Amino acid sequence: MKKLILAAVLSLLPGAAIANECIQGYDGNAACGYGCAVGYDGVAVCGDRPGARCVVGYDGHARCGFNCVVGYDGQAACGSCAAETCIVPASGHAVCG
Repeated sequence: MKKLILAAVLSLLPGAAIANECIQGYDGNAACGYGCAVGYDGVAVCGDRPGARCVVGYDGHARCGFNCVVGYDGQAACGSCAAETCIVPASGHAVCG
């Protein structure tokens, strides 16, 4: 019962993924991994590690990783590990490092 409650709580967190999942994009191709999303362009993407999440930029492309941000130019950027920080500097283009 405790695991069921924990799974329910974790499923409410944005981008939280407790298990590997597969989703199908509108383009007909599937992606499997963690924190999956389908971009406005129809392409499905998933993170390759637990804790990863995917975000859709204003440009329509989904990207996956850690500490994701969307720049003022509409492009999303995600770190390759949880320790990597992503920011949107004055240039407006999201960067991670």
